[in-house]
Amino acid sequence: MMKKEIKLLMLSFLALVLTGFLPVVSSAVAESVTIGGPWPGGELNFLSSKNPLMLLIKRAVTGTLTEKKKVAVNGELPYKLSLADRLIVSPDYRVWSFRARPLIRFNNGQEVLAEDLEFSLKRCLPGLAGQMLESVKGRSLINSSGIREQWVDIKLAKSPKLLEISTNIPVLISYCPIMEAESSRLFGSYLGYGTNIISTGNYLIAGFRSGRDFALHTGPLAELGRKNFVSDLHLRGFRDPRQGLTALRLGSVDMLFTEDSEVLKLARTDPTLSVDGCRIISTEGELNYRFVKRKGFRFICSPDFDLSAIGYSG
Repeated sequence: MMKKEIKLLMLSFLALVLTGFLPVVSSAVAESVTIGGPWPGGELNFLSSKNPLMLLIKRAVTGTLTEKKKVAVNGELPYKLSLADRLIVSPDYRVWSFRARPLIRFNNGQEVLAEDLEFSLKRCLPGLAGQMLESVKGRSLINSSGIREQWVDIKLAKSPKLLEISTNIPVLISYCPIMEAESSRLFGSYLGYGTNIISTGNYLIAGFRSGRDFALHTGPLAELGRKNFVSDLHLRGFRDPRQGLTALRLGSVDMLFTEDSEVLKLARTDPTLSVDGCRIISTEGELNYRFVKRKGFRFICSPDFDLSAIGYSG
């Protein structure tokens, strides 16, 4: 009789685990986090923001000259310098010159050069500034201390809207990842497709499988910064969003991006889960995402994915 009762207790415990109704035991800082989302398909565009998993990879692996501030108060500028350490604006507001921080390197060890800055912004800015953009030109110079500096000049066309567009330039380039120009010559014009990401972000792509599972690991920049990133970030694509919900309930996934109405409805009735959403402004316009996460899991989505804030509440 005792064995039968123990067996029943074990079966009850297993049922709780499978349905996800056991409380989540977690620490404030997780070493590993898994985020699910829609299957990205066979052609992977790491520079796209339409698939949230691809946007996560772009935010994790790539760096930008500037960063958009979450909140700008008391007349503060809405941006801050990131990979750039100096900004010079011409008196007529037509030319914005950014200097890259000295000796910053891509994750493959190569130094970031002026041609990389020019290449990256030429890929990105036309879709943001439109016909207002006249030219993007990288330049390298030796300063009075004998140190080589890498600059990029963004020149805007004359227009009645010049001042309006011009003052938005630092915010606009916060959406432009700095990529290595040489890799484009080696791998073709579609740098960003496949696995050819050589960039300057806080994470490295440690591995991937069949375009579905991606393993990201913190790189040198994350270790130098003051922010507390989870060491390992796993991204998992699901063809069927219901499979993603099952994984979420089992605890093998901490959060799931989905637009599936049935999955969202089921998630709202599950006391261990919560449904949320956010709006992102990207080079492809305004994008809206909805996601389901386990209770206690923290993910700051708006105005941008904040990878330093991922984890469970204490």
